[in-house]
Amino acid sequence: MIIIIFGVLFLWSWIKKCGENFKRTRIKKFFYDRGILFGMDVTLQCLVTTLMLITPYREYLFLVNTVLWVVDLIYRLYEVQMQK
Repeated sequence: MIIIIFGVLFLWSWIKKCGENFKRTRIKKFFYDRGILFGMDVTLQCLVTTLMLITPYREYLFLVNTVLWVVDLIYRLYEVQMQK
């Protein structure tokens, strides 16, 4: 969890430095142009949690949320590396 917090803080500071020149990948740009912010946030986590709770897979809830956050962090790090 601490790694995720440090990763998010690093990404946030890097993106602020890039300002308007931040280039997004095609997938994120597609959703961003349509007004959808693509990524793992509290809203998506609540949706995933709710869906997992009403299915028989509720014992995997912690694992699924953790994996989605890590995948999102890796994707954001990839976007930051594209800026260099």
